[in-house]
Amino acid sequence: MTLEQQRPAASRRTRALNLLLVVASLVYIGYVVAPHVGDLQSARNTIDAAGIAGFIMLATASISLSTLYHVMLISTLSPGRIDTPRVGMAYAVGQIVRYLPGKVMGLLYQANVLRGEVPPATIAFALILQMLLAYACAGAITFAVLASSWAGNNWPLLCLLPIAALVWQAQHLGWAQRAVRWLPLVGRHFGTTAPIASHAATTNALTLALFANWLPFLAGWAWLLRDTHPVGEAMVFAAAYLAASIASTAMIVVPSGIVVREALFVWIGTRYGLPVSQLLFYALIARIALTCADVLNAGIFWGRHAWLAHRRIHA
Repeated sequence: MTLEQQRPAASRRTRALNLLLVVASLVYIGYVVAPHVGDLQSARNTIDAAGIAGFIMLATASISLSTLYHVMLISTLSPGRIDTPRVGMAYAVGQIVRYLPGKVMGLLYQANVLRGEVPPATIAFALILQMLLAYACAGAITFAVLASSWAGNNWPLLCLLPIAALVWQAQHLGWAQRAVRWLPLVGRHFGTTAPIASHAATTNALTLALFANWLPFLAGWAWLLRDTHPVGEAMVFAAAYLAASIASTAMIVVPSGIVVREALFVWIGTRYGLPVSQLLFYALIARIALTCADVLNAGIFWGRHAWLAHRRIHA
C-alpha cells in the first residue's frame, strides 16, 4: 500500500476511534445519570449567575498565567530576542484552535504566526515540556487534595513542597528536557537537553508560574460552589475535574477531550461519594466556563499585541 493510500485509511481509523470514545462516554453518562434525572433541577439550583461569572473570570486568570509561562518558556529556549506579545497572542489563540480534531492544530497555528521568528521545533518542544510540567503540578495538587479528603486531614498537602522542589530541579538541571527526549514517537526529534533556566531567579519565576497557574482555577470552584459546599468539598470537585482533564489529554483523537472528560469527571467524582446529578451539571458548567475563558484570554492577548503593534507603527 502506498503512502497516499495509507493516509486516508489512518484518517478513517482516527475518526472511528474518535466516534467510539465519544459514544462510549455518552453511553456511560446516560447509564449513570438516568436514575438521577429528577435531581438535575435541584443541582441547577445550587449555583447562580454570579457564581458562573466569577468562575469564568478566575478560569481566565488561570489560563492567562499559563500563557505567561509559555511566553517565559519560549523566551528562555530562544537564543535571540523575540516579540513576546506576539508569542503570547499566538499561544492564546492556539488554545482555541486546539478544539479542532487532532490537538495539533494549535501547534500548526502557532508555527505559522511565529514563522521566521521561532522555529517550529522550539514551539513543539515548549508545548510538550509545558504540558508535562503543568500536568505534573496538576497531578500533585489532585493527589494532595483527594488524599486529604480520604484521610480527613490536611497533612497530605505537605507533599506539594517536595514536589515543587523537584519541579524546580527539573527545570534548572535539565531533567524535564531529558524526559521529553524519552517520549515515544516525538522525543527523538528534539536534540536539546540543556536546562530550561540556568539562573535560579528565572527558575524561581517559572516554578512559581507553574503552581500559581492552578490557584485561580481552584478558587473558581470554591466561588462557584460557595453557597452549597464547604471549601474542602469544593476542592474535591476541582481535583476530580483536574484528574479527568489529565486523563482526557492522552486521548489525542478527541478534540479537547469533549464528552470524554465529562465522563471521567463523573466516574472519578462518584468514587468519592459526590452526587451524580451535581457532577454532570458542574461538568457542563465547567466546560462552558473554560471555553469562555479560552476565548477571553485569546481576546486579551490578541488585543494587547494589536495595541502594542499600533503604538510601534505610530511612534
